[in-house]
Amino acid sequence: MAEVSEKFIVKTDVEEADETSLMDYLKVLWKWKRLILGGTLLCMILAAIISLLMPKVYRATALLLITDPKIEGTWATGTIRLPPIGTYVEMIKSQGVATRAIEKLGLDNPPYQLTSEDLVNEILSVESMRGTNLIRIASEYKDPEKARDIANVVAITAVELNRTLNEGEAVRSRDFLKTQLDEASQALAKAEQELLAFKETAEIDKLRKEVEILLKGKERLELELLEINQMIEEQNTVVDVLGKKLGNEKKILVLSRSISNDLIMKDVVQEVSKLPPLDLLGIQAKDEFINPLYQALEPKLVEALSGLEGLKVGKAVLTRDLEANGKRLTDLQKELAQREIKLENLTRTYELAKEVYKSLKQRFEEARIQVASKTQELKVVDSAVIPENPIKPNRKMNVLTAGAVALLGLMIFAFLLESISRYRVKPSIQTTLDSSLP
Repeated sequence: MAEVSEKFIVKTDVEEADETSLMDYLKVLWKWKRLILGGTLLCMILAAIISLLMPKVYRATALLLITDPKIEGTWATGTIRLPPIGTYVEMIKSQGVATRAIEKLGLDNPPYQLTSEDLVNEILSVESMRGTNLIRIASEYKDPEKARDIANVVAITAVELNRTLNEGEAVRSRDFLKTQLDEASQALAKAEQELLAFKETAEIDKLRKEVEILLKGKERLELELLEINQMIEEQNTVVDVLGKKLGNEKKILVLSRSISNDLIMKDVVQEVSKLPPLDLLGIQAKDEFINPLYQALEPKLVEALSGLEGLKVGKAVLTRDLEANGKRLTDLQKELAQREIKLENLTRTYELAKEVYKSLKQRFEEARIQVASKTQELKVVDSAVIPENPIKPNRKMNVLTAGAVALLGLMIFAFLLESISRYRVKPSIQTTLDSSLP
């Protein structure tokens, strides 16, 4: 009998399983419709109430653009490798950027009291836009103005941090060279100004011409002095010759003759002296007269001496002029040498300053190109604005989601309850069959 009962139950289950259709499911749902609809409605009401009680959350976004280096190329160190966009995303999400942004906005003070972890994990979201060099920075906060400020300040802080990181050795070298270049430019301008001012006031060309004139005057005076010395020597020779000739001649010549030979003189002497003619035989008469040669040489000697004195006076004048010329020439040559030395020093200083400036300028341009070729810049291309509508809570979505989940869950729960009720019916059938069999 037990075997017959077991077969009957198995057969009944199989028949029931075969006969289950869509209508059966609908009947089950209709049977539990109050539970399903009531529970779904209750969940939707609860979701609406919770959404109304939840604080509003606003979302503000800012866009950053990663600009490529202005100059592309390679350096001696190898091919330039630029960081991927993901590097900038992680940099923006770093604790350092978050801490700076919080300090700038004062969010670490009451009533906010935010930490960098709160900002990065709960408020801030950073993502790159696929296929572009753009990075979106979004901040979600209950205050729309603060949401805007957080997005903008984080973007600006990221730009500043990137600029600071780019200011590496090349940038410091460029800035150092720029300072040196400015100093060299000032030194060059000063040296050029001093050189031009000295050229205008030194009058070196005028001094050179004056020295040249004095040199020619010196040559002329020396030549004239040489000529006058020769003339003096010649005049001395003439004076010596005339002096010797004049010394050999007597100025007064005496001519002696006997009175007896001069009848007139004899008669005059005899008449005066009353001497006898015989006594007059021993008397000599002397005649004195100027030596005509002496008389001819003496004026020549005087003239030669006068000419010699004139030559000596001329020599003295030439000597004095030559000395004055020499003194003036020496002074001018000394002054010219000093000014030329100063001009040379100023010119050398100017040329040196020019070379230094040229070298520094070339090095600065190289450093500037190197910096421009190695650095990527972050730029804010779209600042965040105050959002008008909150993104959270989305009341409609919350109510609909709660209704859909509740409906699905309650339907499953209804099927579960129906299955449980059927399993409870089977033991009662078995008991009935057992009692009906003999």
